[in-house]
Amino acid sequence: MSNLILIGMPGVGKTTVGKRVACELGWRLLDVDAVIEGRTDKPLSQVVAELGTEKFCDLEALTVQSLWCDQLVIAPGGSVVYREAAMVHLKRLGSVIYLEANLEELARRIAAKPDRGIVWFGQPNLKTLWQERHPLYQKYADLVIHQDGMSLTDCSQAICAAL
Repeated sequence: MSNLILIGMPGVGKTTVGKRVACELGWRLLDVDAVIEGRTDKPLSQVVAELGTEKFCDLEALTVQSLWCDQLVIAPGGSVVYREAAMVHLKRLGSVIYLEANLEELARRIAAKPDRGIVWFGQPNLKTLWQERHPLYQKYADLVIHQDGMSLTDCSQAICAAL
């Protein structure tokens, strides 16, 4: 396996868990949201607001499809699953792991970082967004990690143990 790709809802901990997994493996983390912020010189929330949902997802997909890498933990944005070509490319790059958490925990984490750039795709709330995305995450995942009751250390160790 050449890379690990962590997918899941906003606030699930793709970047935070990804840093720990990368450290344990001696790899680097590539945070796709940070790449987009660096290329646009704007916070992600501003990029999403300025481009709108569809164009942002196109930009996210192009960013992902430009990746050719090895020994990285890749943390794309939660909306990457809306673009099949991006997900097909990510699956070529390595194993896709769906980090899943319950809605209450996701809501708590999102509330703690209100400036997070979230692509809502017209969904009125977190529950309906989760209902829309959950089947997509499951479709593309090679492995699902249910984080409920897990610490960050437990989660990163579960990922490494599954490799």
